[in-house]
Amino acid sequence: MIGPSIVQVLEASGDSDIAVAGAAAVIYSASFNLKHAEYFSLAYIATSDGVVALVLQLEQSFQLPTTEGAADANWVIPEGMADINAALADETMHIESISPVPMPYARIKISGAGGNDASTTIRLRAGIQSHW
Repeated sequence: MIGPSIVQVLEASGDSDIAVAGAAAVIYSASFNLKHAEYFSLAYIATSDGVVALVLQLEQSFQLPTTEGAADANWVIPEGMADINAALADETMHIESISPVPMPYARIKISGAGGNDASTTIRLRAGIQSHW
């Protein structure tokens, strides 16, 4: 076993504070590599000048996205996979154990929900333990 290593999950432009401005916002993190990963976790914390109301989901694919940060038909939430957090409403640190399906790439889909403030940001870190 190697790790775990911590990977900063970035916004598509490279920012570590991912803005999720409002209730209708849908943001896709930059993709990250899961090749050789055996165990996976996600640590995250939101900040806001107002209400935090977010939904976090894991998307996966067999190839890199055509455009980082954009919807892509080859990127989906695996069948039967639960949301990472279906109702994030606080500004405390969370660490979740996640079981991705065997695909080489992942990214986090972050959706604003009712009442999410335009100032809301989230910082994500993936913990990845590899078998080699």
